[in-house]
Amino acid sequence: MISRLRRLFRRPTPAPLSSPVPWVDDAVWAVWSRRQAESTTSPIWEPRLREVSADDRLRAAKGAQSGIFCPRGTLEQHEQLLRSTPPVADGMLRPYWPVCCEALATLINAEGAGHTLADIEAAAGPLDGSHLEADLTEDWTPNSPQHLAEVVQAGYREEIALMRRDGGLGDGFNVFQCRRCGRVYIASCET
Repeated sequence: MISRLRRLFRRPTPAPLSSPVPWVDDAVWAVWSRRQAESTTSPIWEPRLREVSADDRLRAAKGAQSGIFCPRGTLEQHEQLLRSTPPVADGMLRPYWPVCCEALATLINAEGAGHTLADIEAAAGPLDGSHLEADLTEDWTPNSPQHLAEVVQAGYREEIALMRRDGGLGDGFNVFQCRRCGRVYIASCET
């Protein structure tokens, strides 16, 4: 009898929300859309789109191709797509957003929202080299060409090691996967 009453008064668990756009994974969208949106604009503010370099592609971890492909296009077309993302409660400011295989990579973890770092690395391998060179080299002047090479080589290894130890992705970091080739990239955003 008591269990029957509990079932009657139990709040239904809401079904997970599917992302309405292929550049934001369902797992991220489910977290972003838990609350009512207060804005009427895209949750992706001032994105910095960067085509992945040949070196970025070589360093990137690679998982299985899955999910809906983002359309191919120019950087301008991709920026328009990001601006067309429907409003939700959460979002990100000035993210570096990889463009791989001429398409937007799909956001699979946004500062801890979405797939876990452990699950991503279990599927694709370690992300130690999966950074975008542009993310590390823009907006600063290296001391020397050697210093620049060292920074690019190191990537976000120390930060990723701390995230593994702490069990989650940190503020200011996002993980993307190209749905066309399966490559996985880690990039920053402002917090």
